[in-house]
Amino acid sequence: MTKNEIVDKIKSEMPDFTGTDIDIEIKRALYAYITLGKMKSFDERYFFGNIFTRGKAIEEAKKDRKDIDKVAKKRKIVCITLSYLYREVLKSLGINSFIEQDNEFDDHINNVIVLKNGKAISADLQLDLYCIHTKMRPRFFKAFGVNNVLPQEKLDSILVEIGYIDSVRDYRDTFIASLKERVSDLSPEEALKIIMESKETYNGMEGIETSEAYKYYAALINEVFDKNNAKKILQFSCARTDEAGNETNYTFCIFPDTGDYRTVTPYIYSVKNGRMLPCDLETVQKLENEGLKLGNFRTKRRVGKLKKYMSENERAKEKEETAR
Repeated sequence: MTKNEIVDKIKSEMPDFTGTDIDIEIKRALYAYITLGKMKSFDERYFFGNIFTRGKAIEEAKKDRKDIDKVAKKRKIVCITLSYLYREVLKSLGINSFIEQDNEFDDHINNVIVLKNGKAISADLQLDLYCIHTKMRPRFFKAFGVNNVLPQEKLDSILVEIGYIDSVRDYRDTFIASLKERVSDLSPEEALKIIMESKETYNGMEGIETSEAYKYYAALINEVFDKNNAKKILQFSCARTDEAGNETNYTFCIFPDTGDYRTVTPYIYSVKNGRMLPCDLETVQKLENEGLKLGNFRTKRRVGKLKKYMSENERAKEKEETAR
């Protein structure tokens, strides 16, 4: 879809909002935010890739932002192109905004919506993509500065009005809260098994891209486990490489760091099935031998933990074979 086609879709499907001029402005901006969020995904090359791959994705984005129709047609984009596209969509809706540079992360940018009364809303759609794709409560469409023009209750009511949820009980956050109670007395590995294999964990996530799935499961673990036990659940990306050495077919692995290889069950995300699938240490070793790259430069410690368990398991198997 071109930018104009996206705008036409938003305008034609947008509810006939009521309220003050400012209320309507907020609702229109949020409706566009959610609709555009459902259409886009974060580019795995930047999220999972090595320094070269990440750099390539950023350079492409810097060029693409000058051609909004080119950006509009892409499914996978980064914060730079997504912010420029959202700004153009807002402009087409008569809503003023500007692009803000993140002071903490030099490459990260997001939108700030300036309402007609002079107050503002920060809208970081890239950070909210995984929430939108999994129907969690959006976290990064919020008041900018000291004037809270969008308290949580108001945001929830607007999201009901635009059809994102029927009621606050429909947020996946509600399921996560109940799941936390359900596994609170279990060991990390027992709790992880229930989380990974529960239908409600992945229900409705068909077609979700790997970047959003990765961030969703990371958020799920941090929400369900307390701080100490969350550290015992390790997660890292995986990739295959093509003939030119470029990373492709990204996925990810999650496993419990139990301290005993006999109790370690790794889970690998299946893009085809849209869920985490349990496997064993031998299977991970086989996949690695067949060319699956485990982790990246930021996850060496986590990968090292799993490889240690894989080695211990392999030695134990060899010992059993020798004993026979």
